[in-house]
Parts: sequence; structure tokens; C-alpha cells
Amino acid sequence: MTRHSLILYRDDHPGDDHLPSFEGNGWLAYIPIRLHETKYVQKSLPPNAVAVLINQAHSDLDIFLPVNANEKQIVDAINGERTIEEIIHHHSHLGTKGLSELLSQARGLFERLYNYDKVVFDTSSKSGDGSP
Repeated sequence: MTRHSLILYRDDHPGDDHLPSFEGNGWLAYIPIRLHETKYVQKSLPPNAVAVLINQAHSDLDIFLPVNANEKQIVDAINGERTIEEIIHHHSHLGTKGLSELLSQARGLFERLYNYDKVVFDTSSKSGDGSP
């Protein structure tokens, strides 16, 4: 292993409620922040992909995330200031998908972006009741 990163929390904050969760609607209040090392690759793409996201800080090149045209528009809208809900609202004006379908796709995309180490989330404004 050539690199390892972790996030530490104070021990007076028990439980896992500080970890990003995509259950309920609280995730809509998260502010996604693209990692500086995350870049697009637009050569030798898998089928249906318009780009592949990679984190250049990873030595393992198999941690890549293909995105389609709609997903790329959403990723492009990440600016470190907008909440996911604001990004989705902006994106809903660009496409013809229904809001529930867009929410479902966005939930999956942001969860993958997090799991594939492409973004982190500012969850400090998340309300405690699971609503944005």
C-alpha cells in the first residue's frame, strides 16, 4: 500500500451518524466536493460512457468510474457550494426525466462517487431528522 487516508472523529461523538448515508432524504442536503485529484478520461471508453472518472492519487488504476452524459452533467455541476438538492434541481431543467427517476439516479451516482473516492461531502448542514 503506497497511500492510505482516513477521517478521524472525536471520541465524544459516538455512533456512525457522522458518516454519509443515502437512506431517507438527508443526503440531499450534503454539499459534494470533488477531490482535486479527480479527473476525466475520455479515451478508450466502455460502452455508453462519455467519460471515466479517475482519482490520480490512487496507484491502483482499477478504481475508475464510467459516467454517461446525464451523470457527467451532474458531476460538472459540483462546485463545492451547491447541495445535492440544488444540483438536482438545476439538472432537472436540463433533461426530460421525471423527478423521482432523477432522484433515484442521483442517489446512485453520488453514492458511487463517494464509494469510488471521487468526492467528499460537507454534511455539516444536514438536519438531524433526515430531511434537507
